[in-house]
Amino acid sequence: MSAAPHLLDALDDDAEGWNLTRFDPRALDPKKGHLESTFLKLNDPSSPRALWVKLTVFAPTARTSGGPAYERGRTVAETWAIAFDRVGSDASGSTHVAVKQTVPVEEAKLSPGRPFALEVAGVRFDGKRLEGEVVHGDATIRFKLVLTPRDETPFVPFPHASLYRGPFPKSKLVSPIVDALADGEVEVLTPNSVRTWRVEKWPAMQGHNWGTRHADTYAWAHCNSWNEPEGRDVVFEGFSAKVRLGKAMRTPLVTVVAVRYRGVRYEARAIGELLRGRGGIDNLRRWTFAARQAGANIEGSFVLRDEDIVGLYYPNPDGEMTYCLNSKLARATLRFAPHDRAPLLLTSDAAALEIGTHDAAHGARMYV
Repeated sequence: MSAAPHLLDALDDDAEGWNLTRFDPRALDPKKGHLESTFLKLNDPSSPRALWVKLTVFAPTARTSGGPAYERGRTVAETWAIAFDRVGSDASGSTHVAVKQTVPVEEAKLSPGRPFALEVAGVRFDGKRLEGEVVHGDATIRFKLVLTPRDETPFVPFPHASLYRGPFPKSKLVSPIVDALADGEVEVLTPNSVRTWRVEKWPAMQGHNWGTRHADTYAWAHCNSWNEPEGRDVVFEGFSAKVRLGKAMRTPLVTVVAVRYRGVRYEARAIGELLRGRGGIDNLRRWTFAARQAGANIEGSFVLRDEDIVGLYYPNPDGEMTYCLNSKLARATLRFAPHDRAPLLLTSDAAALEIGTHDAAHGARMYV
């Protein structure tokens, strides 16, 4: 077990342990349901292209279906994939391509114990290799990738074990692989178009989250691909979220940010440090943040561009809809100022930003 002060005894603190499936049909509360996602994202360092792949388990409550595509109380497993591509297009002029497949959970191979190996609708991920394809209508995204971690320590944002074991917050998140390089191949097939991407050392990461509902309003961001050469050793991840307390009460935005720089972790290690973080979500397009923690000041912003948003429907187990405005080509600005060295000012056009909202008037195009 790691001795890092923000990780506590009896919590798996290696990538494999944090990736293990939390869904347990024997322990499922039919009144609460379950959500769980294992996802990867990677960016082309030389072109505005990115791939996002997600494998999920969705268990609506016994009283709801989670939407017209789901049966009441029926647990399903899903694969999702988005090819973000600002350059290539098919015959219709479409650039970004989003696909999703849904199967009964009984057809998926989940991974509650070691060794970790997850398989949903023909997509397989074992913590190092991701391969398979996702088909939706007349579009297919196919991939065969290998991840090589550059950082072996997972990012665990909550500093107390009870926040992962207990019912609060309703959504848990961790990044088992916060920084990696991806190699392999991606194919994006649409009518009259085949795009083949040769993936060579693309910056990548892999996350895992689970719980009983999505945060009511949230922004999540990650970046390990910066425009400036001095950003090569910088990894940023952070989020802001309103957490539901009971049926009607919500917390103000809780903000957590972290930077890893040359093997040093500038991460909140106590509840007090977490509470000092500040964040804001403006017009469902811009996330701003500021924190002073672990010997550094960290501040900046991530911005969604309308043309690079892929809207996704994220039903909650109780039937309420969350709309996810997803981009892996977001614009980012970061000022990272360690107390013992000169500050770094970094920018990126290859950042991940996801903003979640219940507001159906978000103005983004919805894909799947």
